[in-house]
Amino acid sequence: MNKYIKNFLQGIWGIGVVFLCLMALIDIITFFDLYSFEYYGYNQWPWIYTNKVIYFRYIFSIFMICILGIGYSYRYLKQSLIKALIIIVVTSVVTSYLFIF
Repeated sequence: MNKYIKNFLQGIWGIGVVFLCLMALIDIITFFDLYSFEYYGYNQWPWIYTNKVIYFRYIFSIFMICILGIGYSYRYLKQSLIKALIIIVVTSVVTSYLFIF
């Protein structure tokens, strides 16, 4: 594989890792109410904001998906860059889908 292509693909992997860490940070900020608006108890918000226990379970599952995706993709980063990219892309898509909906 060309050196420039390999560096480019590793950069994409790094952006995926930063994205997953940013999503986890946003979930943690939301859980600890480090902003001025409280979602919990309002009917117009999705089911995940019903109470803090449900939201904690939800963000814990997203956080575990992020950690496992980063761990497995890092495992394959030196062996097979394509496998690492596929794992990080699938993890990013699942995390962003769960975060948005």
